[in-house]
Amino acid sequence: MQSPIRFLPLSLSILFILHLVLGWSVADSTTRELIWLLIGFLLLLTALVFTAPSSIVRKILTSPLRSDSRAFILVILIAFAAVVLITWIHRFVQFIALFAAASLVRLELQEANLEEWQSFTLFASVSLAGFGTGILVHQLLGIGG
Repeated sequence: MQSPIRFLPLSLSILFILHLVLGWSVADSTTRELIWLLIGFLLLLTALVFTAPSSIVRKILTSPLRSDSRAFILVILIAFAAVVLITWIHRFVQFIALFAAASLVRLELQEANLEEWQSFTLFASVSLAGFGTGILVHQLLGIGG
């Protein structure tokens, strides 16, 4: 029988590298620390969503569909998001890679049977460390304009 945490270091490494690339590209596009902090906060929210129990996530995602008007507004918002995503396909591909890595880490954390706060702490730490390292390396090398 294989150990349940056999692939956890590999998936965490993939998550770290993708967040490093995200940090690098953000540092390359802006020097505003407020934007960096905002993205760091969004990474914490992402970690929270990916490590929350699936029943809570399911309840949050299905609650907007309880009435016809909410469902219609949701469809309009999804259509608008699709247009924006197609327009900025180069950023969308990066988002999909981050989403896939986060999903992989979530599966590995579930297999490892870690507590919710342990999973959140590990996920958030790796994400923020990769993001911060990307920014730091970009700043230290002084590449870009």
